[in-house]
Amino acid sequence: MCAAFRQVVNTKSLFASRTFWVNALTTGVAVLTLIAGQEWIAEYPKVTAGIVGTIAVLNIVLRYVTVSPIE
Repeated sequence: MCAAFRQVVNTKSLFASRTFWVNALTTGVAVLTLIAGQEWIAEYPKVTAGIVGTIAVLNIVLRYVTVSPIE
């Protein structure tokens, strides 16, 4: 990223990004689900749909309120 752009736009670290952390959490949940097996998903489909829906809404909200690009 060029120095002139950094002076005009305030950027932040990737690790300061809420969107990054929500997506990292999503990845963690997906990996744990694979490790634990799909029986849990079949047993609790409404809970699974609620978790996925909540994560999707969080990502939409974070994209809407995000104003600073990452470095």
